[in-house]
Amino acid sequence: MDWLVGHLPRLRRMLLRRGRSRDDADDLLQDLFVRVMTYCRQGREVRDPERFLSRAALNLSAKAHKREHRELYETTPVEELVIGDVRFGPEENATADECLERLQKRLNSLDPRTRDTYYMHRVHGMTYEQIAEHFDISVSAIEKHLARAAIALTEEMLK
Repeated sequence: MDWLVGHLPRLRRMLLRRGRSRDDADDLLQDLFVRVMTYCRQGREVRDPERFLSRAALNLSAKAHKREHRELYETTPVEELVIGDVRFGPEENATADECLERLQKRLNSLDPRTRDTYYMHRVHGMTYEQIAEHFDISVSAIEKHLARAAIALTEEMLK
């Protein structure tokens, strides 16, 4: 078991880098030591100690994390979960539709190049460089068009 002791400082640093406190890291290393002793006493052989110990320490850390935060995990099968209806009612749908219409009108009232730049970037996913090349203008000009569109839409949303 002397071979294990030489790896402990590296394993401790690894656990600390992954967010474990010093006390937690020491507890996990103690658990690791006990498990490795048990493993070896059962007549099993560790061929690659560095990888074996790293994986074992990470597995112990993951199990400890899950234990510490078990309230975050749902144990009920998905089929049995009751999920509330999250659809919008008619009033919310109408409000959303009105908002979208206002935004569409505002976009249509913009300079055609500003509007087209906005659509090319936000709807079609084109990069600034691609749009600049399409219009044969600078990337800086594209940034200004997109800023104008964003300001116009923000102002419309705040009304």
